[in-house]
Amino acid sequence: MTTAVNGLRDIASTAEEAGDLETALIAWRTIRSGMYASRWLVTPGKDLIETANGHIARLVAVRAENDAPGSGRQAHDEEMTILTREVGPKTGWSVLAVIAFFGWIAAVVLSSSARSARPTEFYRRPALLYGLAFVACFALWMLGLSRA
Repeated sequence: MTTAVNGLRDIASTAEEAGDLETALIAWRTIRSGMYASRWLVTPGKDLIETANGHIARLVAVRAENDAPGSGRQAHDEEMTILTREVGPKTGWSVLAVIAFFGWIAAVVLSSSARSARPTEFYRRPALLYGLAFVACFALWMLGLSRA
């Protein structure tokens, strides 16, 4: 892992040992958020995310138990349910959005080749083809972004 992650783990461990639940929660949540923020098609540090989830749920349970004795187990279970819920972009739609974006760019660039040597004259067939590709790729790009 990186120096930043190791530093945050040290901060979390030191805070937990000192009984500073809030600082420990902030450190573990920062680690977890950082791992999720750096994902795209794959999620780096899945084992670290699971470790952070466990620490976060345990710390939330301890805090709940301190506030209302007997509520720690329920707080732990609720927190784990929230933390383990799969959220984020859907890979297939994300890939479609990227491919459609590059198709849209290609259609724009290639449409400039649809004109002849004379500036006022266009080749209609290529212009129509690139125009349709432009619209189709743009529509697919927007669809991919909305569904990802």
